[in-house]
Amino acid sequence: MSALNCLITDSAGYLYTDGATYDESTGGHVMGVGSKVFTLPQYNAVVGFVGVGWSNVMLYVHLGEKRFSGFDDLREAFAGQVRETVIRSAEQPQMRDWGATSMILMGWSETSNRPVATIVDVYDSEHGKAFIPRDVKDFRHPVADGFPFDPQHAERDGLALMQGQRRMQVQAVLNPAWIGHYVGGFCQQTVVTAGGIHIRNLKTWPDRIGRVINPKRDDDGMMIAGPDLRRRLKENRSDD
Repeated sequence: MSALNCLITDSAGYLYTDGATYDESTGGHVMGVGSKVFTLPQYNAVVGFVGVGWSNVMLYVHLGEKRFSGFDDLREAFAGQVRETVIRSAEQPQMRDWGATSMILMGWSETSNRPVATIVDVYDSEHGKAFIPRDVKDFRHPVADGFPFDPQHAERDGLALMQGQRRMQVQAVLNPAWIGHYVGGFCQQTVVTAGGIHIRNLKTWPDRIGRVINPKRDDDGMMIAGPDLRRRLKENRSDD
């Protein structure tokens, strides 16, 4: 239940994602930390995902073997490209099940001269059938109401949304017996404008590899800025 948030305004598209990968089968122990967004600068676009950890790598490699005339061409073909990637990955036994995975393509449309985002689920859900694209303007996963977004204060509001999602306790998808916290690692802001792609890490949380995510430790002041970050990482207290 990692975080994937997409907010579209007239002048920019925003993605807010966390960095933690975890093992639901053991109750959400953190397995690694890394970006869940990859860039496609030749199309002034990015792709973000929620689901199995290797899905974005597979899609990145697949799209790298294709050529599109521009973002709008890529957007038109995106659902089919996701489907092709799922089929290709099935050749590897350990990559056959993508589960509840969703991919968002966000970029600058040459046709409408504005940011656009399209999401594709690889599974049937309450939103519709698998591989049927739908445009989104305010997508929040997990669902988190009550967090306004003002593009004039995008960093403040985007981080507040992610902090709220981090504090939520949700039921694991693969192992419903586990209820815990699943937003961690760091908060990444990805912005697409007519001028290009801008990525910034807004905050790093004190999560440990091999431990469950524990928002109670967030008062350790783990902001990314400052030369003493390494020392603070070393000294942050235990999960207890």
